[in-house]
Amino acid sequence: MSRFFMRFNLQNSVSSFPATKDVFSPILTNMSEDEIKATLEDFERIRIERAQRVSVSCKDAIEKIKGKSVLFLGDSITSDNLGYRLTVTKCASLKAYDCSVSGGLSSMLTYVTKDFTTKIKPDIVSLMVGTNDSIGMESLDNPQTSLEEFGRNIDLILKWATASGAKIVLFEIPPIHEERFSKCFNPNSKFQSNENIKKFNAMLKKVANVYGINVISNECYLQNKDENYEIDGAHLSIKCHEIHAKRWIEETAKLF
Repeated sequence: MSRFFMRFNLQNSVSSFPATKDVFSPILTNMSEDEIKATLEDFERIRIERAQRVSVSCKDAIEKIKGKSVLFLGDSITSDNLGYRLTVTKCASLKAYDCSVSGGLSSMLTYVTKDFTTKIKPDIVSLMVGTNDSIGMESLDNPQTSLEEFGRNIDLILKWATASGAKIVLFEIPPIHEERFSKCFNPNSKFQSNENIKKFNAMLKKVANVYGINVISNECYLQNKDENYEIDGAHLSIKCHEIHAKRWIEETAKLF
C-alpha cells in the first residue's frame, strides 16, 4: 500500500509535490528512510528502462515533438510517479509543466489552465480528466460533478487552452475495470460503471467539437483487461502506462 501511495501522491490534493524522500518520510511512518529511498530508486529504474523502449518504438514521432513545452492537466492517472507523463517527458526531452492533481476534478483545472497558458504559452496542452468527476457518491445518480457542470468546466479549459495558441491533446476518460472498482470502492459508497463514463465522454466530445478538437479514444486497449489495471480498477498499471505513453506520443506528433 505504501508503494501505491508513493506512486499516486495520495498526500497531494492541491498541487504537485516532488516524489522525494523528504516529502514521503513524514507521511509514511511505517517505512524507514532506507525503504523509501530504495522504492524511489526502483521507480527511477522502471522509468529509465521504459523510456528506452518507448524511444526505440516511437523514434520518428518523437522527433516531431522533441523539446516542446507541455502543460499536463489531469488527475492521479497523469500525476502517477510511474505514469505516462514522465515517460513521454523523458523520451521527447519535453519542457513539462505538471498541473495534474491526485483526486482532481475538472473544476480544479479551470483556473490553473488560464493562469499557466497565459504565463508559459505552452506548445501543447495535454488533458485527460473526468474519472473523479463521474464517480457517483452513494449512487451513480449523484456524481461528484454533474454532467452539465463537467461540460462547462471542459469548455472553460478548452477556451483558455486554445486561446493560448497551444495544440490540444485531449483523451477520453479511461474506462475502469468494473469488478475491481466495485470491490475496492463500493464499501466507501463510491460507484462507477463504464456506461456512466460513456455519458461523460459524450459530453466531452460535444464540447470538444465546438473547438474542432479531436477526442482520442483509449477504450480499445483498456476496457476490462486485467493486466491494464491496478488492484483498485481505476488506475492504470505500469504496463498500461507504457502503452498509453506510446499512444500519447503518436497522437501528439500528428499535430505537428
